[in-house]
Amino acid sequence: MSDDPRTLAADIAMIDHRVAQEDQMFENMLSVLKAAYAQRMPEALAKGETMRDSYLQMAVNIEKQCRLAQSRARRHVQRAERIGEILELNRKRNLIRARHGATPEVLAKPRSRDPIAMLVEKGKLDTGQERAAREIATIYQAVVAALMPRIASLEIGKGPGRGSAADRMPEEIAIWHHDRYLPWTRALAEKDNVSLPLIIDVAVDGISVNAACQHRRIGYARGVRLIAQALALYDEYRWE
Repeated sequence: MSDDPRTLAADIAMIDHRVAQEDQMFENMLSVLKAAYAQRMPEALAKGETMRDSYLQMAVNIEKQCRLAQSRARRHVQRAERIGEILELNRKRNLIRARHGATPEVLAKPRSRDPIAMLVEKGKLDTGQERAAREIATIYQAVVAALMPRIASLEIGKGPGRGSAADRMPEEIAIWHHDRYLPWTRALAEKDNVSLPLIIDVAVDGISVNAACQHRRIGYARGVRLIAQALALYDEYRWE
């Protein structure tokens, strides 16, 4: 799974799909094994013992990996806290422009207006696309907020906690996340590797379209087109 929180939702969807496939494969193997036992095939017992031992060994290996992952998560939390201290000290500055190499003079300027609202005013987005952007931001922020208790529990050594991130989201937003957001992220991932992070930059983080396009190394016109197409696609999911 990526360490970049902007791809977290897509990573979770991919893992869920993989787990479902593995579950189906296991059920198929189990059916074959049961049939072999029913027919008193001599190799069935040896096959069953081998499968059992294999799953036990995988469980041991995963437990080791989990301990390593928890240690890594704690380091990431510590790093995030150190960065948070810097952000708190500089919260009145325009850190978004600093990320794109702005000068101190530029940093002294007020933060730019809402980029989604500006695209609507310029006629680049319609009201349906604007609503899609607002909903995407709401879902993304809810996912991040739902993940915070799990990260905190890892930090104090309590393990990953109970339930998924969706279990800790408001019910309506959890439905949006499952029925709209996840299918939308999968569709974008199949299309290109720019549209999703670009939407997060602009709709969630409030980065200006021009700065986001520069950061993603694409032209402004193409960036506006990708944003409009991605939001139009999400708006279609809202009406399904």
